[in-house]
Amino acid sequence: MTTRAFFARQKMRARLRKSSSPLFFVCVGIVGSLLVVAALLQQTVPPRYSFTDPLPRPVFTDFLPAGSGVSDVVLELPDVPQHSYVFGYAQGGEELFGMLTWNKDRNAYVFVSSPKLPEGGTVTRLAVQPLGNGGTFVILAEGATGTLVLRRQDNGLQFVPMIDAQGKTGPAFFLRSISAEHADMLTFEDVNADGGLEVVAASKTFGPKNIRLSENDSVYRFEDGQLVYDKDLSWTLTTSRGLFPAP
Repeated sequence: MTTRAFFARQKMRARLRKSSSPLFFVCVGIVGSLLVVAALLQQTVPPRYSFTDPLPRPVFTDFLPAGSGVSDVVLELPDVPQHSYVFGYAQGGEELFGMLTWNKDRNAYVFVSSPKLPEGGTVTRLAVQPLGNGGTFVILAEGATGTLVLRRQDNGLQFVPMIDAQGKTGPAFFLRSISAEHADMLTFEDVNADGGLEVVAASKTFGPKNIRLSENDSVYRFEDGQLVYDKDLSWTLTTSRGLFPAP
């Protein structure tokens, strides 16, 4: 190899090293940023066994006054990333609801709400009911005689207000009963085809051989955070089911 060729190769290697240096530092910067983000995330979420594991289930009695009893009725709310639980508990002879919400700043669950059940109420099941448009939902608290409707409000729980057919306002409560002669049922249906779900409270009477004699449907729309009885939709649904009964 000639001297001239040797120096030419050396210059080429120097240029390659010089051109690759900025790329190297950029890669180092990206890796460093990812490590910082990972460290911050580790400070804001509790430890998990894997990425698919849920947040640890809290011990509910740790957040309640001494002597309170927690029921077996527990609901995990589908909130991401704000993890929450709704549960029933008893205190001083009263039935109440509690909700625990994950607080990132404290890195712990926080007890945020405790609505009181109506006198004599007992909850046997909690369930999430989607409402269609916007991905909103309500919480159904089912008991022996009927269903209460709740919602999240300012990181707490609130009974959904309801205006009934007589114009009276109170907590949304719907009877539920089934017998050989009568049935009160609660469903969620898109009655007016607007993409959202309305509440349908159906009252049915039956004759011999389970033949349906009559049905009255009361339809309630969600409006400004409350349930409002809709006379027109109720009449339309009752009439259509009377003319075209389900098999």
